[in-house]
Amino acid sequence: GFVLPTAFGLVWYREPLRIPAGIAVGLMAVSLILSAPPASSGARRSLYPAFGAMVCSGAVGILQKIFRNSADAGEASSFLLLSFLLLAVLAGICGRVPHFGRIGTLLAGFIGCCTGVTNRLNLFLSGVLPSILFFPAVNGGCVLLTGVLSAGLLHERLTHRQMLGIGVGVAALACAAL
Repeated sequence: GFVLPTAFGLVWYREPLRIPAGIAVGLMAVSLILSAPPASSGARRSLYPAFGAMVCSGAVGILQKIFRNSADAGEASSFLLLSFLLLAVLAGICGRVPHFGRIGTLLAGFIGCCTGVTNRLNLFLSGVLPSILFFPAVNGGCVLLTGVLSAGLLHERLTHRQMLGIGVGVAALACAAL
């Protein structure tokens, strides 16, 4: 999800390519490849939908970058509100609407509010930080954090390759900060 908006920022907005950031992007790509499920697992079938999600995530990053650099950048709340309403309509058309109990509804509302705040922050940062720094750190960092949390909270067993991938990803984030 970070390759498309990073390349877009470099090409369209002619953002400078710093050597440590370029190395970080390469390391992050290696990290994500190493962190993928082993070929012998049934999880490889999920790579096609994951690739589709990655492309869509990249497209969202491009839209964020374009919006933050447009004359309408001050209308971020309206932009996000319309985006979330469109997403809710599409989810209602394309999928089942889940039914929660009282606690589930409160939890879903809390998570929705956190997602809104996070998206507002991402929308702001996508316009003020260089693409080569922001998108690999945010999108790649989320993948790494998901791997760490799945091992820590859900007790999933990571292979040595996946642990190496997480280590390379941490090194990539450190390199991007240089």
